[in-house]
Amino acid sequence: MPSVDDEHTKRLRRFFSDAARFKFVKTLYGGDTGFCACFVELGPGGKGKFVVKCSRSNIDPELMSNDLNWLQTLVNASHIVNILTISNNPLDANGGINVPYMILEYLENGTLTDFMDWSSGKVTPNRVLWRIFLCLVKACVAMAWPPAQGRHEEPRNGVNPISLAHRDMHSGNFIFGPRDATFEHGHVPILKLIDFDDGQLVQNGEKQSSGDRAKFDDKLGLERYLTPGYRNYGIDTNLLDIGLVMCYIILGEEPLELEDCREQMQDKLPNLDDDLQWLVLRCLAVNPENRPRLDVLFQEVLNAVATKTAASYRGKPTEKFETDSNIREFIQSCILDAESGL
Repeated sequence: MPSVDDEHTKRLRRFFSDAARFKFVKTLYGGDTGFCACFVELGPGGKGKFVVKCSRSNIDPELMSNDLNWLQTLVNASHIVNILTISNNPLDANGGINVPYMILEYLENGTLTDFMDWSSGKVTPNRVLWRIFLCLVKACVAMAWPPAQGRHEEPRNGVNPISLAHRDMHSGNFIFGPRDATFEHGHVPILKLIDFDDGQLVQNGEKQSSGDRAKFDDKLGLERYLTPGYRNYGIDTNLLDIGLVMCYIILGEEPLELEDCREQMQDKLPNLDDDLQWLVLRCLAVNPENRPRLDVLFQEVLNAVATKTAASYRGKPTEKFETDSNIREFIQSCILDAESGL
C-alpha cells in the first residue's frame, strides 16, 4: 500500500510533468510536518536542482507558514537554507496544489546525521570540527542579526539582536551544501540550517536548578566569563542548542540527554582540541549568562578557523589527521562521496 508521502510525491510530479523543462530527481525526507521532492529545471536559464517542500494534509498549515516567514526574514543568510522562486511555476496554475508549500535550494552533501554515520569509527580532525562549529555559530548570528541588503553574517555593534530561537536544532536539520574557494569552506562544505517550523521570538528565560549550576557551572568556574551585553533569551537558547549539536558530533552519539552531554564533555578527550572542548562546555552552561556572548564566540571560532593550521597540532595525538591531504580524503569519504539527504 503506497504511503501518504508517495501519493503526495505523485501529485507533485503530475504538476511538473506537463512542463518539459522539469525533471523529477528523487523524494527527500521532509521532517515531521512536511514532505519534499527534488526536481531539476533544465535548459538555458534553468535553476538546476531545487526542492519543493509541502505541508502534510494533517498538519497545521501555520507551521509551514511560520517556516516560510522566518526563511524570508533570513533570506540573505549564507548559513540558512535559501528560498527560491521559479518562473511560470506549475504549482500556481489550475488552482494550485491546495496545501502550503515552498521552493528551496537543493543542498547536495547530506545532513550532519549522514556525516556522523559515515564518519563513525574515524577520527574527525579538529580543523573540520572548528569549521562545522563556525557554521553553527554563523547560523545563530544570522538569527540574532538577520543580514539584510547583502550584509555578511556578523554581529552588528550598536544594534540590538532579535530573540529568534530555532527550537528544533539537531543533526538532521543541518545540511551540507557545496564547497567554495573561501578559507572557511575550501575543505569543508558550507553547512546550512533548515526547518523553522518551531521558530519563535523567545520571551521567557530557562528554568535553572541551583544543584545543576553547582555541579557544572560552579565546578568549572564558568561564572568568571560572565559578560553583559548582546544577550537575549533567543540567543541563550540557540547557544545551548549548538553546544548540544557539537556534543553529538564529538561524542558520536545522538540523542544524548543534556545532563549526559555536560558530564561526558568534561571527560579527557585526547583527540579533541582543548580550546574547542572548553568553548563547547561554556555553551552548555546551566546559567545562560555563563555561556559565551555570541559576538565573542563568533570572533573566537572565526580566529580558530583562520589561524589553526596542521602545524598547530604538531606533537598532539591528532597530528597525522590534521594535514590538508588527510582532511581532503576525510571530507571526500565522509561527506562528498556519502549518500546525501537534501
